[in-house]
Amino acid sequence: MWTAALALALVTFGVWSPALHFGFVYDDHLQVVANPWIQSWSYLGQLLRQPLWAQLGAEHASPYYRPFFAFLLLTEYTILGANPALWHLASVALHVLVVLAIFGFLLLHFGRWLPAFCGACVFACSPVAAEVVNWISAFDDALFALLILLALCAVAAGVRSEDVRRRAVLRFVSAGLLVLAVLSKETGVVGIALVAGYEWLFAPAGRRGRMVRQWPLLIPAAVLLVSHPWPHGSGRSLAQAASVVPYAAALALKKLVWPLPVSEFYGLWFGQPHPAGSLALHVAALAIMAGVLVWAGMRSRWIAFAALTIVLPLGVAFVGIRYFRDYDLFHDRDLYLPLAGIAMLIAGGAARLAVRPRLMGAVLAGLALLAAGEAWLSRSVSKQFSSDVSLFSHAVEVAPRNVLALQLLAEAELRMGDCETAIAHYRQAEVLRPDLWKAVFFPGVADARCGRNAAAAAAFARAAEVPGATTEQAALAWYELGRARLAQGDAGGARTALEQAGERDPESRKIRSLLAQIGASEQAR
Repeated sequence: MWTAALALALVTFGVWSPALHFGFVYDDHLQVVANPWIQSWSYLGQLLRQPLWAQLGAEHASPYYRPFFAFLLLTEYTILGANPALWHLASVALHVLVVLAIFGFLLLHFGRWLPAFCGACVFACSPVAAEVVNWISAFDDALFALLILLALCAVAAGVRSEDVRRRAVLRFVSAGLLVLAVLSKETGVVGIALVAGYEWLFAPAGRRGRMVRQWPLLIPAAVLLVSHPWPHGSGRSLAQAASVVPYAAALALKKLVWPLPVSEFYGLWFGQPHPAGSLALHVAALAIMAGVLVWAGMRSRWIAFAALTIVLPLGVAFVGIRYFRDYDLFHDRDLYLPLAGIAMLIAGGAARLAVRPRLMGAVLAGLALLAAGEAWLSRSVSKQFSSDVSLFSHAVEVAPRNVLALQLLAEAELRMGDCETAIAHYRQAEVLRPDLWKAVFFPGVADARCGRNAAAAAAFARAAEVPGATTEQAALAWYELGRARLAQGDAGGARTALEQAGERDPESRKIRSLLAQIGASEQAR
């Protein structure tokens, strides 16, 4: 058993060790490098009280409350500083712990090391884990998965214990771990259902009537309800969300079977046109798959539990899809815990085959081939996380019509001083969605930063007239238009644009200040 656990740890580290050479990417810059709240313990109170991203100001704060995740960010920064290699080492080590937790849970359930090793090895090497392991800001998914799996280990040990007091203690341990899970990420709520489901499915028949003893699970449920505000102000209708969810669900299930491609962005967005026949086909396929899972679950309690582990985390993610940013509706990290369900199915299959000694060699050979193939793919797809340009370039290759991916790629190129390529990608995003204010506005920002004031003025003028832009967005576009015209030496045009901005945002100090500077300059002449 210990040899198998050590082998799993070494294999996992070997597969994901290239991440130690990667830098900070995407949200890491704001979440880690430039986040003052995790760089001093004087901010501990804010981290424990405020939602994620509150360090950027109230207007940028998210609806996500993850104090345990934030606390670990503070702790890691205290120990690791801003060294990306050490942060990546911590993420790889966390993945190793998750693999060992899966191994421990499967070992407790089956009582044999081989099926536990098979399931955990497939999880350890799967490319599905690439985003969680290689992107530092996504380690909250590994964190809550680890806590849920440890809670399952506790309940599995309790189910097999004849000591009433020990079972009670293990239930409280499980509940405590689930409290930390829901304070790490909202999806941790599925752990409550999984722990309760395991007890219901696998407790000896004489104990099923004592499910009332699962009342400690009310503790994490209460913590979630009290600490997490309900999302509001989405602006997305249920109909819009419902038109996207079947495609997101189909993509998720397909990637659990065949994980490629791995990308930070996919070709999904609100308002995406789909033929009625395509939507009906996706809904029918999902209904058939659900029917197959129910049929198989009714014939095997283990398959039923594995199916819950796959479906419940995805369900939570899809319920919240209407609150996500447009063009950012699906993430590979949503598949991390469901991948544990796939590992459970593989372990169950290995357990059935391993009882036949003649098949032992075939099982091990098949596992070795599968793990080797997964390991090669994982190391290959991980390369995209080495830098921002690499990550977003790959995302644009996977989803060339994803406006957000194009804008992020352009922003990364702009930071590198590649004005020509950055502006070309910004323009490409504008061509795709000329009705989106940001798609029209950001080319102007790039032109201004690259000294192309005439092109910047033209872009800001278009952004100021985009239908559907908010008052604040229109005011900002007029303000930037005023600055661009001022840089061209057109003081009159700048005054006109700034007056338009002032009408939309009369409280803005920067607008009044620039108007005053223009007035003073004109009087001096």
